[in-house]
Amino acid sequence: MHWIKVETTTPEKPEIRKIARLCGCTREKAFMEWFRLWSSFDAQTDDGYVPEFYPEDADDYTGVAGFGNALAVVNWVRYDQGGVHIINWDRHNGQSAKRRAMNAEYKRQQRRRN
Repeated sequence: MHWIKVETTTPEKPEIRKIARLCGCTREKAFMEWFRLWSSFDAQTDDGYVPEFYPEDADDYTGVAGFGNALAVVNWVRYDQGGVHIINWDRHNGQSAKRRAMNAEYKRQQRRRN
């Protein structure tokens, strides 16, 4: 099963609002396109680095002009000559992060049953 960690507050994060402002789109559009892009990244990387992916690729993928640069402005990605580094990938979407999230959910369910 493939999944990414998304907090219930993610659609309201200041970064999503700023991406929406920078791109001239709604917060809902900014969130949905971020979610689609991060889901795509999850299939492409284990370590948060995607080679040969640049701001214009993010714009093309999302259909939102300026999306790639907006991600860098809010410090969610960093581009270099070789591609994109997703900042804090290992904290939120790496395998150890997913394992921690699953363990926390399991423990929460156990406490609820007791």
